[in-house]
Amino acid sequence: MAIKLKITNNTDWSTRDLRKLALRVAREEEMERHPYALHITFDYQRRGTYLRGYAYYHSGRSRILLPRGGGNAVVSVVDVAHTMAHEFAHNKGIGHRQMRGNAAYDRNHPKWREVVAWAEQVTVAWDPPTTKERPGVMAKLAHAEQMAQQWITKVKRAQTALRKWQAKTRYYHKQQLVMAQRSKKE
Repeated sequence: MAIKLKITNNTDWSTRDLRKLALRVAREEEMERHPYALHITFDYQRRGTYLRGYAYYHSGRSRILLPRGGGNAVVSVVDVAHTMAHEFAHNKGIGHRQMRGNAAYDRNHPKWREVVAWAEQVTVAWDPPTTKERPGVMAKLAHAEQMAQQWITKVKRAQTALRKWQAKTRYYHKQQLVMAQRSKKE
């Protein structure tokens, strides 16, 4: 069975790379048998330079909070993979007491890095936001003139349509008078 995964990425890290990492962690955690579709949200920490996560028990929703700082932030892909595995365990209903002493979920275990050592080969790129060049006065003037011309055209079309419908209204008023005169004669 395929893993259903939705990623919401509110960071500057590559969504494609985060998806690849999440799918690999999900396969390692055997999330194919999980009854819920996985929805992982990646956000930045408000404060602090550490990594943390949240997840709902017996669900598919997880949230991973990455430190700010972009490419300069000291975040290991191994740390992110381990945090995802920990949160996926919560999704499966495993609590902290059950995780204690398990290298797959507990950072206090001396061999936890060995469990997710495969993540060292994974690259997660940082895609800084591109800044748009702001238009100058001449470009803004040209745009304003173009928009004014479009509205002049729309007004002319509206006036033409109004004259057409006013002419039809006059025609039907005359027809109504003719019908009223005929009915009086009869």
